[in-house]
Parts: sequence; structure tokens; C-alpha cells
Amino acid sequence: MELSSETLMAFKIIYCEYKRRRSVGFTKPDSIKFKDGEIYQIAAFKKWLQPDVDYAIHELVTAKYLKKNILGDIQLTEAGIAYMQ
Repeated sequence: MELSSETLMAFKIIYCEYKRRRSVGFTKPDSIKFKDGEIYQIAAFKKWLQPDVDYAIHELVTAKYLKKNILGDIQLTEAGIAYMQ
């Protein structure tokens, strides 16, 4: 699946947060999980409109690079990590 440039930018932001967490000692399971609303707190998303972030997340879930549960928690998938590496 081809990602739009805006979605790809959002994915880079999420992936960079994952890498930051890993570099400061978080475990992989803890690094890939984002509680509901936690994504919006990432500094690089501060200037984004929330519906734009939500749309990008929807595209990434459709591409199977992210998972989203009923509570709104988001998780990077192995396919997503492999894509970004």
C-alpha cells in the first residue's frame, strides 16, 4: 500500500518516538504501545490538527503498520517496524 506523504510523515514521527524510547531504556513491548491520546502529546504533533493525525493513524492501521484497539490505544506492528527500518 502506498502511503500519502502526510501519513508517511506521521509514521516517521511515531517511529522516531519508538526509537527514542528504546534509546532511553524502555523495553520493546513498552516502546511500541501508545495509550489513548498519548500520540497527540508527541512534540512533533503539536502543530498538527487532531483530525489530521487521526486520518494518518487510520491509513496506517489499514496498511497494518499500526494496530488500534477499542480503547483507542495504538501499537506499532512488526510489519510497521520492518517497513521503517
